[in-house]
Amino acid sequence: MRSNLCSLWILALLIVGGVLHSSAFTADPSVEDLPGLVRDAKDGFRGTAADLEEAKQEYAEQLEALAVVLEQRADQAEPSQLDHMGRLLGWLEQHDQAPSVVAAVRRQYSHPNLKIHVAQSVLTANLRRSVEMTTPVQQEILRAKVTGTATTIGTVRGLLVPDESHAVFELWLDATTRSKTVAVRGPVRISSRGSTELDGRKRISFGPEGFIISPTTSSATTQTTTTGISTRLRGFMDRMVKKLATRQVDKKREQGNRIASQYAQQMINRMMDEEVDETLEQAQMIYRDKIRAPLLSKGDFPRQFEISSSSDALRVSLLQANANQMAAPGPAPELTGKPDLGLVLHESAVNNFAAAVLGGKTLTEEQIRGQLAQLRRDEPTAEAPTIVDPTGPGSIQITVPSELIEIPMPEETTQGIEITLAQENPVTLRIDDGIVAITFRADRLVDGEKTYPPMNVTVRVVLEKVEGGVRSALQGEPEILPPRLADGKAGELTPEETEIQGKIKDFLDREVRREFVSEGIELPAQMESLGILRVTQLTVDDGWLALACDQELTAEAEAMIAQESEPTPVVTPSTGGTGRACRARSTRRR
Repeated sequence: MRSNLCSLWILALLIVGGVLHSSAFTADPSVEDLPGLVRDAKDGFRGTAADLEEAKQEYAEQLEALAVVLEQRADQAEPSQLDHMGRLLGWLEQHDQAPSVVAAVRRQYSHPNLKIHVAQSVLTANLRRSVEMTTPVQQEILRAKVTGTATTIGTVRGLLVPDESHAVFELWLDATTRSKTVAVRGPVRISSRGSTELDGRKRISFGPEGFIISPTTSSATTQTTTTGISTRLRGFMDRMVKKLATRQVDKKREQGNRIASQYAQQMINRMMDEEVDETLEQAQMIYRDKIRAPLLSKGDFPRQFEISSSSDALRVSLLQANANQMAAPGPAPELTGKPDLGLVLHESAVNNFAAAVLGGKTLTEEQIRGQLAQLRRDEPTAEAPTIVDPTGPGSIQITVPSELIEIPMPEETTQGIEITLAQENPVTLRIDDGIVAITFRADRLVDGEKTYPPMNVTVRVVLEKVEGGVRSALQGEPEILPPRLADGKAGELTPEETEIQGKIKDFLDREVRREFVSEGIELPAQMESLGILRVTQLTVDDGWLALACDQELTAEAEAMIAQESEPTPVVTPSTGGTGRACRARSTRRR
């Protein structure tokens, strides 16, 4: 009922908009500086009288076509009809016509087409690692030169911070530093042992515009014990100076501890900033310059990009569509329960994004083989470069499609088919009744010296949930046909079409598995100790793919999560290592 009322309301807007804008397409008699040209007083249209009449006619045709699609219930329309609706709305938007109608149609029939839910335990698992380091001590405290060694042992972990407009992470370092030092001032040498409790936090935010990296804040509390006092003197002078030195050490111990805490804060702030900032700055450059900026320049950046974090999960909602595209015709289906990993994907998200980044692109057989190898978790290939933080066990690895970030590809070492994808709808996904059908449209195929006519390649995969995992199996044989024979049209293949059909079929037979059964989703190698993600929900129907997984924890992972649920430290922020907050007290319960 509600959908019918909305459709009637939008149709009414179309009728009213048609009347108003048709009357607006009238010549402005005040335009006299350019003979033969007319301008619409409302919309600023310039052109000859004939151009104006043609524009009015085209405008009326666009509104009429849009009304026809709406009468067919756009929420139940075929994908091709929604594509047509997107082009009609794009024309109206481009010409600044009927903005209320365009907004109403998009609001009703273009919903977010990608939603992601990731629990904190999965998202931050890779951030946890142990820290153990020994560093030399060279400081000046109360005009005494202090030298020695300090050993720091602790852990780094990541936590989500509630935020409604960004994904906010905090890296927490909890550590203890044990030191052995000798302080020398004049003839006196003072040997000490020290213990410093350290808490460091670094906040990282991510939103549609990229990363926001905040300076590290920290607290430190130092306690020292004097283990010996000696001098270069002898006899009475030695005894007297030792006695005076002992009094001065006891008197100034608290002041010395505060200064030592400042040095410890500066060390932790510098260490965390240096370790994290370089990696994130590289990721920031890739996101802003290679992903966001190119998509914005072409009008293909998501029309809606909502990302938020709570204390237990990160959530993303995208509406991927440009001015000429529609997103999901209805709201996304809900996931059951509170999964550790949830993905709800509408076919339009893939289709619209593929049109943005793959339209007109040329791919080699070697590049396609490399991407398929990655899907099968084969050895990495040059076609999907990685950005790696070489900091050790807690490193971060990001795989980025080469076509998107435009990294030059290495010279080919093997012969194979070169495919130039169609500019419009290069790749389309159709999801219905447990089947995912993906179609690649090639405008040009080249094998060595020979060029072949365009071909469409469609592969249909049946997806079904099995115990804890997913079974995927090819349905029938891949459909490899020229565009003129698409959609069941009758006709015979030419000799060239038959030849390239066979070459493509041979390639697919070699590279694509006919059936694959997974027992769950494996985590990256550095996260294997955390267990595996077991599939609890899989829905493949009506244009939507909904996937939910729960983490099956190992004993090590359970112990880690239990430890992270303990009371957290209260941190008094430092001033980025300047030492102004010279003594901060931790209220952690040990």
